[in-house]
Formats: sequence, C-alpha cells, structure tokens
Amino acid sequence: MTSPSVTRNGRRVVVIGGGISGLASAALLAKEGHEVTLLEKSSEVGGRASSWESDGFRFDLGPSWYLMPEVFDHFFRLMGTSSAEQLDLVSLDPGYRVFFEGTPEPIDIPHGLDENVALFESIEPGAGRRIREYLASSRDTYDVAKRRFLYTSFRSWAPLLRRDVVTRLPTLGRLLLQSLDSFVARTVSDPRLRQILGYPAVFLGSSPYETPSMYHLMSTLDLDDGVLYPQGGLTTVIQRIAALAREAGVSIVTEATATRIRTSGGVRPAASGVDWVDASGELHTAWADVVVSAADLHHTETALLPIALQTYGEQYWASKNPGPSALLMYLGVSGELPELEHHTLLFSRDWHDNFRRIFHEPKSIPSPPSLYVCKPSVVDPSTAPAGHTNLFVLVPLPAEPALGSGSLPGPPPLATAREAPGHSPAPPSRSITQVPRSSKPSATP
Repeated sequence: MTSPSVTRNGRRVVVIGGGISGLASAALLAKEGHEVTLLEKSSEVGGRASSWESDGFRFDLGPSWYLMPEVFDHFFRLMGTSSAEQLDLVSLDPGYRVFFEGTPEPIDIPHGLDENVALFESIEPGAGRRIREYLASSRDTYDVAKRRFLYTSFRSWAPLLRRDVVTRLPTLGRLLLQSLDSFVARTVSDPRLRQILGYPAVFLGSSPYETPSMYHLMSTLDLDDGVLYPQGGLTTVIQRIAALAREAGVSIVTEATATRIRTSGGVRPAASGVDWVDASGELHTAWADVVVSAADLHHTETALLPIALQTYGEQYWASKNPGPSALLMYLGVSGELPELEHHTLLFSRDWHDNFRRIFHEPKSIPSPPSLYVCKPSVVDPSTAPAGHTNLFVLVPLPAEPALGSGSLPGPPPLATAREAPGHSPAPPSRSITQVPRSSKPSATP
C-alpha cells in the first residue's frame, strides 16, 4: 500500500537485494516519490540479518550487535518516525563479558564512560587517565567520520575540504599510517586491555595488526555509548524497515534472483533494467530508469554487469585477501548458563598466531581459536522455550574452501559440548544441539 503522503515522480527504480541496505535504500527512494521494486532471491527479506526458528528457538543468523544507534535514528527520522516508535531497545549492562586464556576471572565491560575508566584504572594503575584520552580521540574521530563521510556518496571532494577535516589532516594521517595494535599499545600495557581495545578490528573483517588506528573510533560505540539490544532480535529491525518500505510503496518481490543488469547507450551506457528468474525458473525483466544493487560488490560486478562495464573485475578480486570466514553454531540448550552474558568473548592468549593463521598463508584453523558467544535469551525470553537457553557461537576461521561449507537444515545431529568446533570437513551450519547442563564455559577458549 502506498503512503498517501508520497507523490510519485515517474522514475522507476529497481533495487537488487533485500538485506538491510537494500530495504533502507528502497524505503528512502520510495519516500522521495520514486516507483520502487525490490528483488530478493530468498523467500524472506533480511539478507545476512535473517533468522531461523526450530523447536521453539529463534536465532538471528547474522549480526547480533546493535551499535551506532544514531544511524538507525537517522533512518527512522527520514521515514517520518523514530527508533522509539519502531523498536523496544534494551541497554545491556554489562555490555559484554570477556574470558582470557589462562586467566580464571573474566572482565565485564560496564555501561558508561566513567565506569569503564574506573575499570581500566582498577586493572592497570594510570590506565584510567589514558583510556579517557583514548576515548576522547575516538569520539572526535567518530564524530568527524559520521558528519563528513557516513552520509556522502563521494561524488565530489567537498566533504574532505571542510574546515573540521582539514585541520585534523595531520592527526588523521598518523591514524591511517599506524596500526590499531600499535596505537593501543601506547595507551595500555595489560594484554587483556589491549585485546579489548583491539577486538573491534574483527568487526571490520581484519586484524588489529593490519587495521589502521583510525578505527579506534569504534571503541566509542561500546566503551562510551554502550551496547543496546532490540527486543525480538535483529530480525525485528529488518521487519520494521521492511514494513516502512512497503508503507512507502515499495513492491518487494521474493524468490526473485537477479541474473543481469541491462544497460543501454553507447559512449555513456546507463542501467535500463534487471533480468530476474522466479522460483519456477521463469525469466522476467524489470525495466528501470535507475538500478541500485545492494548485492555483494563482487557478485554485482562479476555476475550482473558486462565485462566492459566492470570497475572491479575478476583480476581485481583475485589479488585481494578475502578476509575471515567463520564457523557458526546455533545451539538450543536445556537449562541455564549463568557464566555467559548476552555477549561473551573468549580470547586466546596468542593473538599473533590466531590472526596469522586466519589471514596469511599457509592458512589453518587457530588452535585454540578465539570465539564469540551470544546468549540473547538472557534478556529476550522470546528466543527460547521456558527453561532453555539460546546460544549463537561464532568462531573466526580462514577463508579456505577446503574447510567445508556447512549443511542445510535437517534433523538435529547428536552432539556434546566437547566436540572440537571447526575440525569437521562439512560442519553443520544450522542445528539444535542439546548441550549437557553440566557443560560450563572455560576460561580457556
């Protein structure tokens, strides 16, 4: 249904991909008056932020951290609403818990700047003052990035020529030339605190030894702003954005696999439509004045565009490190696991070895690996049956095809908590595993 406040301007837009970026783009374009069709290859929208339900458990299959809330606020305002109206957000305190190999006691990251300053000071005398300075730099860098870079299409150099950017160029240059790990080492010496400050590099698909220290800005998100959780999970965010898109007039077509972006024109070709195949295999064409691809850049360039129009062809991608892969486990647990928080990180002692195995040849599975566990049922009972616990486990691994690709949903395999993750040639990607209640998380991942 089209919103009565929207006036159509006659331009036809086709959006490829119904993940969060495709849905948000489609919603905003429709709100501006365009006639928008969104093509999603799966039966449900969401992309990597989709969900799966089985035996009373509901799992977010992809992202599980709700960070940068002001970006969501910005989108909802543009759509004429607010995060408060669309979502039920809960502040997590602690934001997350961290276990360290060889250390019996975990560290809980509290909510709030002053609380984290006190935490760092209690662990390393003098670190409180230095982490306050670190987070002040993080905040400043984050605010500039958000103000000048986040909401620009980079069609011109104008965002780079603003006074607040130009005056910071020497600082920004140093942050780009120094690794995050080196920058962190100037702030704290305790290896546990260094891992806490270096971990955000993993969110970027990189390592603290290779990520520019510019990205220390991400520590603002958890140590200063705090961590939130939308009740119902990240899939609720997708549902609300999809609902707003439909209200604005977007036609969402699922089980529609884009096969080609049509182009027309000679010297300056332009997109003219998208060929797509439905679930029965029938070919269709959605004609358009504008095509927006929210699919993976590699897929868009190499599979949907003709070679002559590819900015990044196969040769470009062949020279790039693909970044990390991951083993994902979705576990339904009978009973409670009080040792785990909503977000729990387990860090191995030798990070150099962990990241070397993941990013550099010869690649191999870290032993032991660091890993991440999400337990949403601690604050969201809708994710698990009464008396049970919902666990999402992510183990970073090298992007190595020989490790296997996971199985399709099927009868739940029998398993115990003592199985070594990541060593099966075809690990199950989705299963309900009954974990013995006596199994407890170890300080050694």
